[in-house]
Amino acid sequence: MLEKELAEISEEKLIPAWAMLELTHRCNLKCSHCYIVKQKKRELSTKEVKNILDQLAEAGNLFLAFTGGEVFLRKDIFEILGYAVEKRFVVTVLTNATLLNSSAIKKLKALGVHELSTSLYSLKAGVFDKITGVAGSFAKALKALQELKKTGLSVRIKCPLMTANCSEKKALTAFAKKNGFKLLFDPVLAPKNDGSAENTGQKLGPEQLAKVVKQHCGGWKYSKKYPEKNVICSAGRNFTAVSPYGEVLPCLQIPYSAGNLRKKSFKELWKNSPVLKKLRGLKLKDLKECAACEKIRYCNRCPGMALLENGDLYGKSKSACEIASIRSRCHG
Repeated sequence: MLEKELAEISEEKLIPAWAMLELTHRCNLKCSHCYIVKQKKRELSTKEVKNILDQLAEAGNLFLAFTGGEVFLRKDIFEILGYAVEKRFVVTVLTNATLLNSSAIKKLKALGVHELSTSLYSLKAGVFDKITGVAGSFAKALKALQELKKTGLSVRIKCPLMTANCSEKKALTAFAKKNGFKLLFDPVLAPKNDGSAENTGQKLGPEQLAKVVKQHCGGWKYSKKYPEKNVICSAGRNFTAVSPYGEVLPCLQIPYSAGNLRKKSFKELWKNSPVLKKLRGLKLKDLKECAACEKIRYCNRCPGMALLENGDLYGKSKSACEIASIRSRCHG
């Protein structure tokens, strides 16, 4: 079945086919753009994580991504990943890769992990280490990428574009192509989960953003008959997330808890949560400013970003508006 068809069917039937499980908010790096607000709470135990995986499998989840913080700070990470693979999830691991050595990478390959997703901010050690706030982090990440290439494990590089690394876009693209890595650039920096924008100081300026967006305008598809899906996402419909403390969320950028898995089952929360029901009932007409916008057919509004940027899940997303404006100029 094609992924598009699966997405449509799972959304219609409210099957959480995609999920992200945060295993920890702890991290060995101090990235300047990090959106996580750390909390002094007890992380899910190995037993609790496995129980959640059982529940997700029963609910129809297929694609499961483990993220953090840094997941390899958990001593039970390989036990968790092994269990997830046994449950027949398509497993992706998000990591900064600085804690991965040759032995760990071979274990990932042997387990049958589908893909490793890692950040590469720059090919210059000084720039990379300044962004992560930890000296020597570039050398460790690069060494891990070299080892990953040897194993043949699928790797996706994610690069948030900032003022410090925007000029390296071409070089990073060439690096990924040479090494057979997938590559994803993101010109948007998300505010912290409490709405604070203190971590977005390196976001691209208007000229830099316009240059980046225009480079991809040719591949942007739009229609005069605007698809509602572009401004109302699948969060809470066929996508869900779980925090390191057991909170079920529509997604990681919509920090509205549907309930805690230490108190109720996933099945019960997914079916009955007022938070999810409200989100599922969202229609284009409810987004009054967006529905009336002449640039809406160029827009990829994220409700989570709208919430974090402006405090309104139903309001405009400043970053989406900026990008839509640039695209509209591209296509006239």
